[in-house]
Amino acid sequence: MADLENYQMAVDMLKCHLGLTEEQAKAQLGIKDGKLNSLTLPKSSHIPDSKNRS
Repeated sequence: MADLENYQMAVDMLKCHLGLTEEQAKAQLGIKDGKLNSLTLPKSSHIPDSKNRS
């Protein structure tokens, strides 16, 4: 549980700035049932793929 406390600021930021609920914010961070799951970026990520750089 101590590890999840480190993510509370991120949860709060998602809640305040994006208007997400606590559950939605935790889902975005990969936190489920009090456990941190592996994070994956959505396919529509704004981060450019290094292979497609001009």
